[in-house]
Amino acid sequence: MHHRQPESLYDDLTIGANGKSLRDRLGAAQAAYDPLKARVLAGDCSAYDDFAEAAKALLDIQREFSGSQSPYFNLLDEITQITKARIDAEANIASIAANRDSPFTSTGQVNNDTAPVVSASGETNRILVEGFRALLGSTSGGAGLAPIGFLTQRFGTA
Repeated sequence: MHHRQPESLYDDLTIGANGKSLRDRLGAAQAAYDPLKARVLAGDCSAYDDFAEAAKALLDIQREFSGSQSPYFNLLDEITQITKARIDAEANIASIAANRDSPFTSTGQVNNDTAPVVSASGETNRILVEGFRALLGSTSGGAGLAPIGFLTQRFGTA
């Protein structure tokens, strides 16, 4: 973990093999692991390194505590699944970004070609104007909504 010296020393004293009981060390390791696990599950990539270190420490202590029993293997499976899910999610992000239009030219300069954006905006504006005209009745020559929101022609008149 990337901690300042006192925090690193504290972790060594509470999680490391420094005279604390195995049960106390397991509890401290679990307490360090749980919030990092939650951050990783939420997609916080800044927690990956600390999560990996905390997971390894917890796994080592769990192995000492329970040996080759199910608590160790359950934790191993959990850490493996979380790690694999994050690897898959990162790979998915990379694949989504692949083969997309780049905002940069081949020389690394910002691509200032705004023609596609301007064209799409112009088309959107045209569609909006047509919609407003239809609402206002100016294209049909008949009843529609006046700018103040009232019908421009009475009901029942022809």
